Amino acid sequence: MLKFHEYLAQRDGISLEEAARRSLARTWELAQTGKVMVLITAFVQGLPYEKNAARNAVLASTIRDARFGYTPLYGFWAYDAADPETGITAKKKAREDTFLVSAPESIPNRELRSIVLGWLTRFQQEAAVVKYSDSDIANLLVANGEETPLGKWSINRLADIYSQMRAGADTPSRMFVFEAADDHSWSARLAMKTMDEEQ
Repeated sequence: MLKFHEYLAQRDGISLEEAARRSLARTWELAQTGKVMVLITAFVQGLPYEKNAARNAVLASTIRDARFGYTPLYGFWAYDAADPETGITAKKKAREDTFLVSAPESIPNRELRSIVLGWLTRFQQEAAVVKYSDSDIANLLVANGEETPLGKWSINRLADIYSQMRAGADTPSRMFVFEAADDHSWSARLAMKTMDEEQ
């Protein structure tokens, strides 16, 4: 099955890069509307991509069971790594998918916090980023319940915020890059399925 940005590229006759940029722009627009938002993944360092993708599928089901919406985000870690044989440092990429979760604005902060802490425990995650309805600040919610403000929730800072969540503020050599956003609405899925069948 096509990913949404692949579908956009074929439908609109544009490059994959442009389609990915458009899919992210649409998602960031939705994420700026002052809603309750969470950034979370079930990826665990050291597992193969296929196992992590399966873990994320279970997380997606868990998010739906909580009656929250989400947008899958595709991205990668960019970092410098030395070749073990030559010692030459080169740029490397490690793929990681995450979810931008939207929760009802009416959910009490305490309830949202409790739900997200449950997800962190279940999926063995160290932290998630949470934006509550009464604030425009992104907060790092750590699995032990501690919270640290990360600054203003902003599309321009989202990759930096995610990097802090996953790698820590003291890890400047690793930066997360969002590549594309998916659209799993029934109408988008139907259009993508139809395009697949026509090819």
